Amino acid sequence: MCIRDRLEKELILDELTTLSEKLRKEALEGRQTTLELSEKINEFQARLKDVTRKMMSTIAELSMLQATGIKYKQEREELEKVLEEGRDRVTKDLPPTPTTEVEYLKMVRDRKRYNEERDLRLQREAFEKSLPPFVTKTTAEHRVNAYVPDEIGIPKPYGVWAPFKPSDLGVQMRHFRKPKQNDIEV
Repeated sequence: MCIRDRLEKELILDELTTLSEKLRKEALEGRQTTLELSEKINEFQARLKDVTRKMMSTIAELSMLQATGIKYKQEREELEKVLEEGRDRVTKDLPPTPTTEVEYLKMVRDRKRYNEERDLRLQREAFEKSLPPFVTKTTAEHRVNAYVPDEIGIPKPYGVWAPFKPSDLGVQMRHFRKPKQNDIEV
């Protein structure tokens, strides 16, 4: 019985060994195919993510362009409305827009001011050309350094007692309080 059991166990062991070897080979082959399949799946997932990202960016760009198109369409409709109103006003002998008349008056005023300034500049240049070359040209304000007494009629210099002429007040004066005048009681 022992031998028989032993032979039986050896046969079972041989069968199990062959089956396990067969299963081991299949598992190794399965690992290789599983590895290849997992690599393909990873590649497809990466491509899918890339395509999804590109598609989302294209959709976002499309929506931006669509919004811009809608905005331009609204602007065009508003401008067409303004144009129609302008045409209606012109047929009624009014300016095309209420602000047009004001702008036209400003242009006329500016053109008139420019012409006046140009005429003044031309007159000043003609006057300066008529002066002899040794005359000193200055933009300084003339200060009186003499007075004319009634008795003589000839200018007499002030000397040490020249009148004081204060300079113009600067911008800094806004930081100072104005002095309060006290009433004088007699």
